[in-house]
Amino acid sequence: MKYELVKGFNNDRFRQVSGVNIDTFNKMVEVLTVSYAEIHKKRDRHRELSIEDMLSVITLFYRSTK
Repeated sequence: MKYELVKGFNNDRFRQVSGVNIDTFNKMVEVLTVSYAEIHKKRDRHRELSIEDMLSVITLFYRSTK
């Protein structure tokens, strides 16, 4: 599920779908953005998914396998 679909959810619904609060998700995005930039600064490849989309896929997968 793309982040664009779930970003409008309230905190309870977002947590029900992804397993984390919106604030926690946003903090995770900040950390991943910095880390991803450091790791991939030498590459010029454009990523197909945004950081938010990558993280939402991971959280949804983790939530579904619990």
